[in-house]
Amino acid sequence: MLSPIRSYFLLLCISGFLTSFVSEAQAYWSSEEIRGKHIPGITFNLQPAFGLVSRCSIYSLEISGSDPIHRQKRRINAKMFQSLKSAQLDIPNTRTIIILPPSGGENAIDTLYAHLFCEAGFNVYILQDWLGNLENYELDPSSHDEEGLRGYSAVAHLLEFINPAQLEKVGLLGTSKGAIHGSVIMALESRIKTSVFIVGGADLPKILAVGTHSEVIKIRKKRMEHYRLVSVEDYEAKLREQLMLDPSKLAGGFRNKNMLFYGGLRDTTVPYKNQILLQHLALKAGANVESYAYDDDHTRTILAAFTNGRERFLNFFKEFVF
Repeated sequence: MLSPIRSYFLLLCISGFLTSFVSEAQAYWSSEEIRGKHIPGITFNLQPAFGLVSRCSIYSLEISGSDPIHRQKRRINAKMFQSLKSAQLDIPNTRTIIILPPSGGENAIDTLYAHLFCEAGFNVYILQDWLGNLENYELDPSSHDEEGLRGYSAVAHLLEFINPAQLEKVGLLGTSKGAIHGSVIMALESRIKTSVFIVGGADLPKILAVGTHSEVIKIRKKRMEHYRLVSVEDYEAKLREQLMLDPSKLAGGFRNKNMLFYGGLRDTTVPYKNQILLQHLALKAGANVESYAYDDDHTRTILAAFTNGRERFLNFFKEFVF
């Protein structure tokens, strides 16, 4: 059995092969699949991006809509994996999965999830640049709420493009930061009933106060110096004064939804205690919950989620996104 690190390098190699393969498949692009549509205030532009791979056509989707913070125009980019399997079976408004990447953005594992789900008959969208650039992000604690609002807005715009005939036909997969924002979206967005969250958590003030991600540590240090805060406890208290878009305050929206959690027992980036809190909030709200844990840190748990859990995630979506 491969170690998580070797598995990771194997996945990178596979992703490199896929990238090479799809570049050779551009001749198979179908102009009939190019579409653009307009909803008042939102414009969608879908163009072939990576051609045809196995049973999936891959496109680049650009959404032009309104920024929920500044009310100015903004662009949201997504990669669409269209299932040819569903098209061949003439399934209208096929089942869909939206993927929210971690803080580093779309990576090889996100792409591998997309291919797995697409070849099983789902249309898949990986959101890219969905949070945008926030002014004064490093010093302003309220920027985390702005991130959450922009994430929710991006998914809402994407749902207008997907326009599923049945609400149950859309699922959500989020990893790390994508899982934290995804849980807020899950609570607020009635059109999404099913989710898989990998190393996500609740109580963002606590995560930001004690989390060990390098970017979180850097921002914490700058803010504590800027606001002349003496202790981490003071910093956490300041965050609690300002942050509203947190799963711990919105968990009522999980009621009657289907949620699968995959956590890391030794995770200190999103502490496991906060991962368990999110699960307990979902259970208390009346969600249908499945949970699994891997005995390792944040990064290795993300890798293990794909190597060990991908079929479990696929079956969960097959059961509840119908």
